[in-house]
Parts: sequence; structure tokens; C-alpha cells
Amino acid sequence: MKAYRIVRSPLTAVAATILTIVGIVVFRAGSLRTEHFFINQTPMTAQVAWYRKGGAETGSDRLLVAVNYSSRGWRGSRLRAMLAKTGETLGLTTDVPEFMEFSTELITAEIPAGGGSNLTAVAITHLPTVTNNPAAQLVAYEGNLYLLNWQGSNDGMDAEEDDERQSKVPNVDVQGWRLDQTKFVEITADEARSVSQSIERVRLRNPSPTRDSELRNQSSGWEVCTENVYSFRAAGKCPMGLGGNEFRLGFNRSIGTELDGPVFAQLVRSNNRETIRLTSDSNVWVESDVANYSSHRNKSVPAWDARSGVHFAGGWTNYLFGLLIALGFPYALFRTALNQSANSKPYFPEAKPEDFPGIDRPRLEEYTDVLTSNGFKHLRDYTAASSNPSRHRSPSFARLFVNPDLRCFAEVGQIFTTKKESAGMHLNFMTEFNGGWRFSTTDRVVNPVSYVARRARTLWLSRPGMAITEMLSLHCQMINQMKMRLSLTVLEDLSLEGYFLRSAEAVSELNKIIKGKSLWVFPLLLQYQYHKHKSHYEWLGNYDLKAPSHPWTPPAEDTSSAWEQTMTSWMPTINVASTVMLVFGAYLMFFRPNHSAGSSMFRMTISLLGLSGYGLVALMKKRSERR
Repeated sequence: MKAYRIVRSPLTAVAATILTIVGIVVFRAGSLRTEHFFINQTPMTAQVAWYRKGGAETGSDRLLVAVNYSSRGWRGSRLRAMLAKTGETLGLTTDVPEFMEFSTELITAEIPAGGGSNLTAVAITHLPTVTNNPAAQLVAYEGNLYLLNWQGSNDGMDAEEDDERQSKVPNVDVQGWRLDQTKFVEITADEARSVSQSIERVRLRNPSPTRDSELRNQSSGWEVCTENVYSFRAAGKCPMGLGGNEFRLGFNRSIGTELDGPVFAQLVRSNNRETIRLTSDSNVWVESDVANYSSHRNKSVPAWDARSGVHFAGGWTNYLFGLLIALGFPYALFRTALNQSANSKPYFPEAKPEDFPGIDRPRLEEYTDVLTSNGFKHLRDYTAASSNPSRHRSPSFARLFVNPDLRCFAEVGQIFTTKKESAGMHLNFMTEFNGGWRFSTTDRVVNPVSYVARRARTLWLSRPGMAITEMLSLHCQMINQMKMRLSLTVLEDLSLEGYFLRSAEAVSELNKIIKGKSLWVFPLLLQYQYHKHKSHYEWLGNYDLKAPSHPWTPPAEDTSSAWEQTMTSWMPTINVASTVMLVFGAYLMFFRPNHSAGSSMFRMTISLLGLSGYGLVALMKKRSERR
């Protein structure tokens, strides 16, 4: 029956769901980290050449289109893709694809003579690629079609620089291919240079050709349109009469359309209704393999690899992110130190005074003699230890006494620290009541953190310098006052085990309060600064309790100058502000470099202010240690 209830429990269902999700994540962790390769090719320009047969010639009219692509590549795991997308959505990062080699796609089409209206009869063939240079040009000369690549020139056959090219043509290396039926065949460098110079001489004889003369500036046969047809015109360019119909070459994008979808080249009929698609979809990411990806990598610009990948994005969100990092670093630092200083799991092993070289033996013996003469019995010498040791906690020694008649504990203890307000041997009287109430009287200066984290049912008086017998009398008067006003009863359990158990519970309660307040570290630091330099000698809650008047004088106040007291009170705040400025300055210098003089001065200024703050804090600490 019990097993049946466990199976039917909602917690069991939740646990099973969590375990299933964890199992799926673990199972897919390998695939999430597997590297994938993607390539995106975007068309830049297209050139067209056509051969319209007529007269005695028979057969189909022929068309050849060369589409030049710019390529981008991306490699990485699906996990990286998700993280990069998240960073881009938040405006914090940008994922820059890798710049890859240009590529050229060669397409031929056979259009039946007199049958151009039957577009389904058009045969389209893709030829092997021969060059990846976008400056390569289709050239018709003496009835042949050539593809020329002017190495060292990015302008190809640009007519705007005819005078310059007239002097440079003999010195420019030319690589060329000639169309031979269904493929381009590479020609010799001399033949390529000869064709280039012949075409150049034709251009020089006709420096301002009309559009019609340019289309037919060579002999009959092939006609070439060398314009950049990627003009975003819906109708396309390069009018061609093929198969008894007029076509234009264009893309499926107009100037008013963003290139955020598939792009392809097409032949468009003069009626703008019928089209012949020449290329497959481009401007889309297509998954590839490592071999194909490597073959497309740009070997001429190897430094481009450093520019690709995930980078911090510009804009206010990025600077806000850097500021959050600068604030988060000291926040995590201070909160971690504060939590580590708390003794979350205390226990109290026996100890001997001989184990502590710096112990104040005369003061310990003085306290012991006075307490034993007033009816207190020695229970144990011990130290406060923890299952989670931390360098932020100072070692301590304590000697515990109990007075069965007064039902009161007395603890003589010393904390071995360099802080003057906490160091030294001190005495603490403690009485515990029902309902978790506790009252103590001590001659120790109360720690500001203890005052900030004061508890409603833990009351105390601090009387530094008061005599032991006077402290005991004051303590007993306060016990009687609390019993009458709050209707409390003193606990009967005076055992050592019970004392340690209740002490551990009190420490746990104090740590819980400190951890809750540490969520807001900076307000907690301001409270700490305020109470650190404000003397607190009692916490009696809001229960209309009043400490009896005694001939006791508070310790003398700090005799340092006003500016030293002000600087001392603001030291932690200066420390936090200096850390924020240094972290933010380092973030800007390393992750948001800027070459402008104003930005550089700003980065240097906040970094120097942070270093100056650290130096000021160190100087004030040395002065306080000398006093």
C-alpha cells in the first residue's frame, strides 16, 4: 500500500519528468556539440552570351550565363548556434560568418529555333566551374566565346578606364578559357593576351559605343552583354531574341525587396508572365561537409578568420552588459566572502589554552577566579570549529561556566584577530528562556554585522570596561525585568550538550538572516558602514525594556581627525567603487576597443580612478594599523 502511494504521488511524477528531461539532455549532449558546416552563396553579378542561329544554320539558339557568387561560411555546434542566436537577440553579440572564396556558376540553355513559346522544351545544362574570380568576363571574338580573367585588375573590361588600360594591357597577365561545345578549355597565356589586346583595340576605335553597337561589337555569332545585370530591376536587362521570342535576364528580386530569402537567376519573357529558371536557390544556408567547406575557404585572405566568429555587439545594450559585469564581480566577491565567514555548521571540540600562543593568560585567570568566587562552575574549554573551514573566520578560544543557582552561563573567550574591536579576552553572561528567547551581557564591543542582523528574541547589553561583579548584577536585574514584562521562564536545562545545541541553533538563525540580507550586498554595505562608526551598547527590541542605570562610562571615541574618520567610514564604499571602475575599464579596453582620443581618455580615466581608490584604501589601512 505504501509503495502504491509513492507511485501515485505527484512528487514521483515530477521526479520522473525531471529524470526523463535530464536523460534526453544527456543523450543529445553529444549531438549538440557535434560540429556542422554551412555555406551561403549570394549572387553578385551575372553575364550573358547568346548565339542566335540563322540563315543556313540549323538547330537551337544557344545561351550561356555566368553567375558570380560571394560566399560565406559558418562552422560550429548546434549549442554554439543557440548561444549565438540568444546573444544576437539580446543585442549583446554578433556572429560574423567567415568570408570565403568567390565562385562562378556556368549555365547553358538550348532554345529551339521557332519554338521559344514552348518553354518546357528548353534544355538547361550546368558546366564545370573554371574560375572563382568575379572580375572574369565573357568575351566574343571571331565567332568564339571566351572567358578572360585579368589577373591584378579588378575592373575587367571597364570602358571608363580605356586610356589607363591602353598603357597597362601589355603588362597585365591574362588567363583565358574558350568554349568548346559543352565545356570551357583553357588556352595559352599568349592566346589569351592576344584576344584581350584585340578586343581592347576595338574599344579604342569606338570610345563611346551605343548599347546596340556594344552588343554587336564583334563578328557575327556570339553576342555578349557585359553589364552588371544584378540591378534589382524586376524586368531584368540584356534583351535577347531567342527562339522567335524576346527574353531578358534578371533575378527574382526587385530593388524594393530585401534579400532575406532564396534568390535565383531567370529568363523573363517580354510579357513578364513566363520565365525560365536558370539557377537553384541561393542566398540560403546549405549544410555541407568538411571537405567541401575547406575547398571554399578563402586562402588569399587568411587574416579574415580572426574577424569571423562571435563578437561583442555595439550599442547601449553591450555597454550595459559590461556595466553589469563590473557590478556583478564585486557583488559575487563580497557575497562569497560574507557567506564563507559564516559558520554554517558549527561544533565545539575541546581545546587547551596551551594550543593558542597569543592567548591572554593573565586575563583568563582573572576572569576564572572572579567567576568561581561568585558560584560559577567550570564546564569545558573549547573552540568554535566548522565542517566548512574558511580563511575568513578567525580562530577562537572559550571557557564555559555555569551558575546553577542563577541558572546562568558565563563564557570567557578570545578571538585571535588583528581587529582591535574584536580582539582580546572578554566575558559574556547568557541566560536562555522558553520560546527561543535569549539575553546576554558582555564587555565586548558588538560587531556591526551582529547589530545589522539583530534578532527579535535575542537581546543584549554591551558594557565595555565594566567590572565583572557589576556586569553580573546588571545581568540579573535585566533577567528579572524580562520575566515580569514578557512573562518568560528561564530554561531548566543547564547541561553542556543543551547549551551547545542551542548555540548551534542561534548561529544557524544568524547565518540565515545574513544570507538573506546578502542578496542585496550594496545596501548591506551601506548599513554596515553606518553602524560601524555608530556606537551601539544595547539591543532590547521594542518591548518597553530599560537597562538599569549604573556608574558606567562608554569608551572614549576615536581621536583621529574628522577627515580621517570620514575616509575610514567610506573605505569599503571606495573599495567597491574602485573595483567596479577597474572591471568596467578592463571590459571596455579588451572587449570594446576604440581608437578615438576621447574614448581612450575615458577608459584611462576610470582605470586610474580605480587604481587611485585602491591606493587610498591601502594608505588608510596603514595609518589605522600604526595608531
